Amino acid sequence: MNKIDASYFLSNQETKRAPSSELGKDEFLKILMTQLQNQDPLNPMQDTDFIAQMAQFSSLEQMMNMATSIDTLVHNQLVSPVVQYSHMIGKHVLISLMMKKQVKKQG
Repeated sequence: MNKIDASYFLSNQETKRAPSSELGKDEFLKILMTQLQNQDPLNPMQDTDFIAQMAQFSSLEQMMNMATSIDTLVHNQLVSPVVQYSHMIGKHVLISLMMKKQVKKQG
C-alpha cells in the first residue's frame, strides 16, 4: 500500500502571495468568474446585474489608466528644465564652462 506524502497537502504548501487591501483587475475578474460559477441554477444572476458589474469594471480600468497618465504627466512636468529653472526668468545668470560643454552635448 502506498503512503500519501503530507508535503502535498494544501495546508502544508507555502503561500507566496502577500495580502493586499487593493482590488486589481485580475482579482475583480476572479471574483466575477467565481460568482458566475457558483450561482444558483434556479435563480441565476440577472443580465442587468452582470452588465452593471462589467460597467463598473470598465470604469475602474479607465480611472486606473487616467491616474497612471496623470502621474506620468506630473513627473514629466517636474523633470522639465523649463519648470526646473522657471524661478530664474528675468534674472541674470552666469554659466560655467563645464555647463556650456554639457549643454552643447545634449543639444
